[in-house]
Amino acid sequence: MEIWINSPFRIIFKPTYSLDKIDLMDITGGFDFVFESDDGWDELDIPRLRKHLIDGQYGVLLIDSVTGLLMSKGISIKDPEFATPLKKLNTLAGELDVLIVLNCHLTKEDRSEVNAKDILGAGTQSAAVSDIWGIWNPDEKEEESFTMKCLGKRNCDKNTMWYLEGNKEDFSFRLTSVGEHDLLPDKKKKYSFKFLDHLHKTESGMTVKGLADHFSCTEEHARRVCIRLKRQGQVERVKNSIKLGRPIYVYTAKTFPTSGI
Repeated sequence: MEIWINSPFRIIFKPTYSLDKIDLMDITGGFDFVFESDDGWDELDIPRLRKHLIDGQYGVLLIDSVTGLLMSKGISIKDPEFATPLKKLNTLAGELDVLIVLNCHLTKEDRSEVNAKDILGAGTQSAAVSDIWGIWNPDEKEEESFTMKCLGKRNCDKNTMWYLEGNKEDFSFRLTSVGEHDLLPDKKKKYSFKFLDHLHKTESGMTVKGLADHFSCTEEHARRVCIRLKRQGQVERVKNSIKLGRPIYVYTAKTFPTSGI
């Protein structure tokens, strides 16, 4: 899986081994690296971050780790105040239309996978962010195999599973497969294009089941593609209520399909 982001990155992290990692990852441009020991970047200063994001026109901010930055102010993970800066970061991301990714500490308990309860201060941190993902190595014998799981919230379906192949040589990850109810990004794009193209040819619209039958995919796959198109403003839907069971939605296209979906 390849992710292209045109906006520059700002990365705040510890200097130990970082320059070696940057070199191995072949990172040459589009990034602004700030080491946490430079210029007082040892605490989470929201107004300062906001100014830097605006001045630099950054599109992505990565913080590792947010737990350490919050605790540096002497706030306990059990205190309600622990979540306040995270809520401000969430608001900041929406205000400036940037992606903010936070890495947080986990509890020290042995585990076979990562769940929301494993996040240190789960009751405070989890409630303050938009989405939560966990990543772990399911088999110590396969050192470069990882599982990434959506632990819930707004924009990802809970228990969405991505299976990744790591590369020790350049620290990259490659998405190799997904859980049974999900689709690889390339397939989502293809179905999105096909769905929009077909909906433009139907006057009365189609249901998820109708699209699934027509394109020989599962209803769950069709549902996820339709939800994706709805969030992008590509389709409209009308709810048809029935006496028993959940309502049936009929989808119609709002825009013409393009290869860039």
